[in-house]
This record gives sequence, structure tokens and C-alpha cells, in this order.
Amino acid sequence: MNRNPLLGQAIGDRIGGPIRMALLLGESLIACSGLDTQHIAAQYLDWYKTDAFDTGPIWHQVFDRVNAGSTPEEAARSVHESSGGMTAGTNPSHRATALGCASVIPDAELADMARLEARLTHWHPEAGEAAAATAVIIRSQLCGASLAEAVRTAT
Repeated sequence: MNRNPLLGQAIGDRIGGPIRMALLLGESLIACSGLDTQHIAAQYLDWYKTDAFDTGPIWHQVFDRVNAGSTPEEAARSVHESSGGMTAGTNPSHRATALGCASVIPDAELADMARLEARLTHWHPEAGEAAAATAVIIRSQLCGASLAEAVRTAT
């Protein structure tokens, strides 16, 4: 059995935006030896300025604001407020694949790191919880857990 979550995501991602975000996050995790939200936000902004695609409306609205001078936190809060709190999208879960694969992040910190990274774009707590669950399920399966065991670990 192939246990490469990023490859699986790439195969399933017919348009390419979600895997590109996961790869950007993975590259940042390697470059910084862990999660550095300022670094990855800068990477996302660079991509936004060049050829970002298939990111979803929330991500794009956040980086419209970041590009105009807001911090990612200010931008994510602003989009959350202006959308009536409708920022519980799946984009952070797509990115969380890279977190689940990153052995540089200790198991005990993984869910919190996924929540923190999710907040760069999606302020709603459910987006963070979905990203945390995604990362934990992936990590658990990479460590040999069955899907059922991995899901129990994430809940």
C-alpha cells in the first residue's frame, strides 16, 4: 500500500490549487524546521501575486487584504466578519496534509499547529478543527494506525 498522502492528494486534485497550497506549506515546514506562520503567509502572498488559482473565495479575499497591507490575522478576521462568520471552509484541511506528513512537528503539537495555520485564512474555529483532524488522521495512518483508529485519535 502506498502511504504518501501528498501523492494521493495530488492524484485526486484535478485542478491543482489544493495540492499547490499543501506543497507550499510543506516547503515552508522544511525551510523553517517547523511551522513559521509569518514565513508561510509570505509564501502564500507570493503565490497570490503570481499565479494562485483554485484557492477558494475565502483564501482569495484574505490575500486581497494582505496584499493591501493587512496582517493575515487582521485579514482573516475581517473576511470572517464581512462574510457573517462563513469561513468554515475546507481550504485549511487541504493544506493540513503537509502538516500531518511533517515529522518535524511533534505529535503532541500537531493539532494545535494545524489550528494555528488554518487561522491564517479561515477564522472560523470549525476550519481549524477540520484541519487538526486531517493532520492527526494522516499522521496516525503514517504511523501504522488503521483508518478507524486514526479517526478515533482525531476526535
